[in-house]
Amino acid sequence: MNLLKKSYLAFILIILLTVLQTGCATTEAEFQTDRNKNSNMKNSILHDVIVTPSEALDENEFESSPGIVEGDLVISLYYGNIDTVDGKVLYKIATKQMGEDRYVIDLEFYDNNSKELTQQLSYTLRDDFMPETVHNPLETADVNNDGSYDIIIDLGIYGKIKLALCYIYDPNQKGYIQLTGFDELMTPHYNAGYIYEELRGEFNEYGRNKYRVDGTKLVLVASLHATYGGSPNPIYTEKVLIDGKMVTTKKNVSAKEIDIKEWGCSLP
Repeated sequence: MNLLKKSYLAFILIILLTVLQTGCATTEAEFQTDRNKNSNMKNSILHDVIVTPSEALDENEFESSPGIVEGDLVISLYYGNIDTVDGKVLYKIATKQMGEDRYVIDLEFYDNNSKELTQQLSYTLRDDFMPETVHNPLETADVNNDGSYDIIIDLGIYGKIKLALCYIYDPNQKGYIQLTGFDELMTPHYNAGYIYEELRGEFNEYGRNKYRVDGTKLVLVASLHATYGGSPNPIYTEKVLIDGKMVTTKKNVSAKEIDIKEWGCSLP
């Protein structure tokens, strides 16, 4: 009797395993089909930024753009107009995958009246770029206070930091140029005329650098270092650029002695 029961249980187990394996195979086949469909999508994300459609180049004009080559996988696309001291400029910015691990950002600028292409730029992203970590793709701000709006592009997350790219308008060249060093800043953000960089040291050490954009250059004007676990907790050391040199103005002080407005209205 026991032998019969064991045989019956073994038979039931074999049937269950067969059903589960069939289900897994079906699910994997469906997944492969969906993934293949997704891999063939082009222009999957189309955004219209800071502009009404009548003012921007239309989608058909974009498809004939010199920056888009058949076979490129367009991950994101942004187009619109932006104010400069020389008048409005039309832009189109596309993030593209070219091959398995090669990503580039192509920027194109057009004359607002004639719609003729006036400038092309390209930026090659890191091999470990992850498009899904880009949360604030495009921001415009006058980062150097010269009357022209500049472009900040989110490059995604790398480990515990975010990276970004900045192009500023150069009236001498009548076009946009890359702000050197901006793409190396750790988690940068723009606030009230300054660019702030978040720093991470040991487990209890944090900091922030403060930059000013002088013309087309990034200039470190102050730094703030915080250490947690001491007394007071935390303790801050502040350095400020004075006559071309970084000078320690406050050392091992409490938060009460730090002017929070000078640090983007928050402290590390």
